[in-house]
Amino acid sequence: MDIKCNDCGERWYEVFGALNDKKCDSCGSKKLTWILSANYQKRQLGEWKVKNWVELKHIEVWDDKEDPRGSVEFDPKIFCLLSPEDNYRYYWFPYWIKIKGKRRYGQFSPIVPEDEFIQLMTDAIDKNVFSSKVQRKLLKHLLKKS
Repeated sequence: MDIKCNDCGERWYEVFGALNDKKCDSCGSKKLTWILSANYQKRQLGEWKVKNWVELKHIEVWDDKEDPRGSVEFDPKIFCLLSPEDNYRYYWFPYWIKIKGKRRYGQFSPIVPEDEFIQLMTDAIDKNVFSSKVQRKLLKHLLKKS
């Protein structure tokens, strides 16, 4: 992921990590834009601005004593991306896996347009994909935000 300073224009590559506490090495500004450069089959699809993201407070670790891989960590995230053409929102679901101490990016994480994401979520609710516990917690949180 690239970072671009909004004040001086400096740009650098940053491996995903602690995104909140970064500042520009050139001018010290904290006004930064995170950019995901998307490519598909060697074709540049544009630079997507990262509006925001969420990650788990606690990463799940599976530790199976009988599995030769040892402990396995699964670290999913959700990013809100703004398209390069019109700032339309897309949701990206990347994940990282850590096996035997080696961290690697999960393959083929989807990027879903906002309207399609809404359709998937509402259809999932209508078809009882989510438990009533999940629905109650989401509703309670949504009502608290409005």
